[in-house]
Amino acid sequence: MQGYGYQFWRCHHDAYRGDGAFGQYCIVLPKQDAVIAMTSETGNMGAILNAVWAHILPALQNETIPADKAISTIPLKLVATPVPGETKTRVAGSGTWTDANTFMMTWRFIETAHYETVTCRFDGDRVSVSFENSIAKINKTADSRPVLMGSLRPKTGVKR
Repeated sequence: MQGYGYQFWRCHHDAYRGDGAFGQYCIVLPKQDAVIAMTSETGNMGAILNAVWAHILPALQNETIPADKAISTIPLKLVATPVPGETKTRVAGSGTWTDANTFMMTWRFIETAHYETVTCRFDGDRVSVSFENSIAKINKTADSRPVLMGSLRPKTGVKR
């Protein structure tokens, strides 16, 4: 049986789930005595669920783990939990030159599924910096922030 009720979906394999925007899932699998919580960011939420059914569910079909081999039920976490009200966000970034005048960076916000693409275009002594957040990218909409424009200023006393 499948369907929607009380803010949860009944789905394949006698599971039920709560869905959030862009691929946030809490999937409960009573027969497997398991809960899967995922934070992802995708425009194709169905593909994420299909991957769960194709890869994670079969791995949960194994025999019961013997008591002497029991694993911890404490959730694993790869990064520190943010403090409520905290104003700093940890970011991981990478960048590459896409051509002789364009440097493109990706900034991933730790503890979230979100990221920014920041593109710097150089033209002589001018530079433009444009931003595109991942939600705008998924929704195929323009980022609302303006393109920043700048130019090099000559050092004092240097003639051009």
